[in-house]
Amino acid sequence: MIQDLMIRNYPFLDANICNKTTGLVSDIFQWTPEPDDPRVFMVAAKTAQKDVNEHVMPSEINSGAGLSLESAYRSAVGETIERYCSSFIHDDLLLKSFNELPDRGADPKDFAFYAKEQYKEKGFPFAEFTRDTVVAWTKATNLATGERSYVPASSVYLPYFFKPNEAHTWICVSTGLASSKSMVDAILRGIYEVVERDAISNMWFNHLSMPQIHLADDTYLTNIYEKHMKIPNCEYHLIDMTTDTGIPSVFGVLDEHGRGSLVAAASNYDPRKAVLKTLIELSQGRISWKTDFVKGVDRKFNDDFSDIRDFNSRVELYTIPDMKKHIKFVYGSKKNSSILKKTLTKQDSSSLLSTIVKHIESIGLHVYVTDLTPPDIRSAGYCTVRVIIPGMTEITNDSVYPRLGGERLRTLPVDLGYKQKPTAYDNFYRIPHPFP
Repeated sequence: MIQDLMIRNYPFLDANICNKTTGLVSDIFQWTPEPDDPRVFMVAAKTAQKDVNEHVMPSEINSGAGLSLESAYRSAVGETIERYCSSFIHDDLLLKSFNELPDRGADPKDFAFYAKEQYKEKGFPFAEFTRDTVVAWTKATNLATGERSYVPASSVYLPYFFKPNEAHTWICVSTGLASSKSMVDAILRGIYEVVERDAISNMWFNHLSMPQIHLADDTYLTNIYEKHMKIPNCEYHLIDMTTDTGIPSVFGVLDEHGRGSLVAAASNYDPRKAVLKTLIELSQGRISWKTDFVKGVDRKFNDDFSDIRDFNSRVELYTIPDMKKHIKFVYGSKKNSSILKKTLTKQDSSSLLSTIVKHIESIGLHVYVTDLTPPDIRSAGYCTVRVIIPGMTEITNDSVYPRLGGERLRTLPVDLGYKQKPTAYDNFYRIPHPFP
């Protein structure tokens, strides 16, 4: 059952954003769970086709989930704002090579788009990103130094359309986009998402079985699981995939007996928040994709998975029970994580951001932020950023061209103690991951 929330005067509805006539969001709907669904709130925000300035909206529906109606609403609206803000491409882009930039820039050698072996493949569609490659650059801030720096525009804006004479270096996805009413909070959210996707890529492509997280270690999370998430015929697995960033990163698998599996993930300085977000997103996925899990998808996939070219296809693929054999390694470790037993040092958001940026710098990576907030969103009290951390592995959407670039993907398992030597290119796990 779907209910229109905008016909009711909920106090948390923001009239500057949600307005059937002039708002960014023209409708807000709530799903009412069925008896065998997880007991979470789910909300969908429908955007207008164009804003008041005739700007075409990049996506029509964005959804969110939470333990309260308000938190689900904020999640859906936040996603909508992110996609809206990222679709405005600045008109002051510089079309130059790194060597021609008039100011500091993110070094192309730090980016991890594709492996050298991939660039040698016949028909590979992307150009190698070097210091001589001509691309469009946009402005960002290096969070460690506070200095302005140029970063590739294709890593910031979504959707991004390459300019004439610009090298096609990759296809951008939404990782690192974040919206909040606080700039510091938005940046933290963006960092967490980049770290999360890097951790997933490290775990999956290197076929790592990492420590299991047990909800029994935390009474608060256990109670939430029992009250909101536990449903018949479904089993949850939680994995500690934390990397050298030190930011707790959680991967979750919902295994429906006799049917398929779906996954979710989250990173957060507070491991309880990472676990909770993972559980909520697993629940959201179970509700959103319920029909496909129960009835199956009306689609056949190629044996070599060459038709898995986007995130939706990945979810559909793993509704097939036989695909479970390809994911069981994720929760096959006998080791237990102590992530929920650690005592956190309390810090305000600004101090926490500083601590995280310093640690990321200490492992040889740099954090860049671009403020994407247009005037209408800023006046409504929101801000949106894109965070990029060159060298971290971006999540793969296209299985034909997986993102296997950079030394980090090969060497991180050694640094973390999971392998004795770096992973050879031919040894990467090439079964499509199920992350949506």
